[in-house]
Amino acid sequence: TVQACRCDWGSGGTFSGCVPCLAGAYNLFNSSVCVGCGLGRYAATVRATSSAVCQGCPQGTWSAMEVASTCVPCAVGFYSSTVAASADGVCLQCEMGKYSSLLGASAISACAACDVGSFASAVGMSRCVGCAAGSYGVGVGGTSNDTCVPCMAGAYQTGTGITTMTRCLPCASGTYSTSLGAASALIDCLTCFAGTYSTGLGMSSVTDCLSCPAGTYSETNGINALAKCKKCIKVTFLLPRSRLPRSRSDTRLPCLAHARTHTHTCLAHARTHTHTCLAHARTHTLLFASLTLGHTLASLTLGHTNAGHLLYDPRVIQKW
Repeated sequence: TVQACRCDWGSGGTFSGCVPCLAGAYNLFNSSVCVGCGLGRYAATVRATSSAVCQGCPQGTWSAMEVASTCVPCAVGFYSSTVAASADGVCLQCEMGKYSSLLGASAISACAACDVGSFASAVGMSRCVGCAAGSYGVGVGGTSNDTCVPCMAGAYQTGTGITTMTRCLPCASGTYSTSLGAASALIDCLTCFAGTYSTGLGMSSVTDCLSCPAGTYSETNGINALAKCKKCIKVTFLLPRSRLPRSRSDTRLPCLAHARTHTHTCLAHARTHTHTCLAHARTHTLLFASLTLGHTLASLTLGHTNAGHLLYDPRVIQKW
C-alpha cells in the first residue's frame, strides 16, 4: 500500500530506503524529507520526530548551519549575550585593557581587567602582556606599556610582569648602574674601577665608587669594602714629600745619601710618572719606581747599595 512505502517518523527517504534523520533535523510521519532545525538552532537528538527538539543556540555561541548538532562557541577574547545567533558577528571583542580566556563567554563580565604588571594594547585579547624585564606595573587595566615604569638607576630586574618597584633588585656592592630599566646585572651593573670601592647596594653613578684613601691601593675591579684597599709597602729608599718634583714634567729626582732613614709613603704626584733616581756617588742608592698611587701598584724595582745588599720585598717587587 501507499502507507507501507512511507518512512517511519524520524526517518527520511523513499520506499527504496529510509534513513534516520541526523541530529539537528527531524521528520514527521507522512514526509519523505528530514527538515533541519534552521540557522541559530541545534538539536542533539537523532531520528527526531518533532521540531520541539530544536533549541536556539545559547548565549556565547552561534550556528550558521541548517542542520547542526551543536553550536559554535565565541572565541577567547570575545563574548555574546545573544540567543539563537546565526553568525559569528554577534561575538563582541573585549575592550583594550581587558582579556578573556573563556571559550564561549556569554557576557561582558567575562572580560577581566589586566592585572598590575601587565597590559592589553588591542581588543579581543585572550591574555595580557607582562611588563618587560627591567620594568614594573603601577595599575590594573593597562592599555599599553606606558603603564610599565622602568626600574630606577642602580637597580635591575630580569623577570617580566613585575608588579611593584620593590621587585627591582639593587646592583651589588662594588658595582653601579646609570641605566633606567636595566634588565641584567651582568650587563648593566658595572664594576667600580681598580683603586676604588663601594660598600652600598643600588649605586647609580661612578661617583659612588670611592677612591682608596692615601697610603692604600687596589689592583682589583669591583671591590666592595674599604678593608680590601691594600696598604702601600714601606720601603727605606723613596724621597720624603719635601723632595717631590714641583712639576709633573720633571721626572728626574735626586737620590738621597743614607736614604734608608726615610720611609715610603704613597705620593699623589707619582700617579702617572716614572721617577728615576740617578746614582751620583758610590754611596748613593740606585732606585727605579713606577707607582699608581691610590690605584694600582704597577711595579716597584729597587736597586742595591754599594755595600751589595739586595733591598726588595719578594711579594710585589721584582729584583733589579
